[in-house]
Amino acid sequence: MAAFDLAGLDLDAISARERRAAGGSWAVWIFAVLLAFAWLVPFYYLLVSVFKSNAEYGTGNPLALPHSIGPLADNIAEAWSKARMAEGMFNSALYGICGAGAAVFIAALAAYGLTRIEFRGKGFWFVSINRSRSDGLSGFVGRIIRGKVRGEAEKGMVAVLAATKSKLEGK
Repeated sequence: MAAFDLAGLDLDAISARERRAAGGSWAVWIFAVLLAFAWLVPFYYLLVSVFKSNAEYGTGNPLALPHSIGPLADNIAEAWSKARMAEGMFNSALYGICGAGAAVFIAALAAYGLTRIEFRGKGFWFVSINRSRSDGLSGFVGRIIRGKVRGEAEKGMVAVLAATKSKLEGK
């Protein structure tokens, strides 16, 4: 096992980089808060609107709080019938069940063929299928995510080594 030279670490530079990375800039924080606000306002609008009657919705400020929760059941029933929600939910369930069933059936056929039948190129197909992962860590975006995780792990390891060095030196 190769030795790691702790004397070559620039602890001040590591500490400064960690402070910069932990603090972030004000522009990033302001952008994140504005983005969160822009994302949450439609949900607030939806939540407030569902409790209002048509008359209350038309006469007041759309973002104002409702006077009561009374119209909720009527609003749900009206939306269910006008938007044909039952038909849409049935279609979604049918699509999900049939799609998942077809995917499992095709995968079972492929698995049987790869494990029980000898043919030329079997290893290529096995590796190709195995490399097309569904966890999102393959391809271009996966390379970025893995690089970020690797970088964070490396920074953490350096920080632990630096802390260990300072404890051993009695600082």
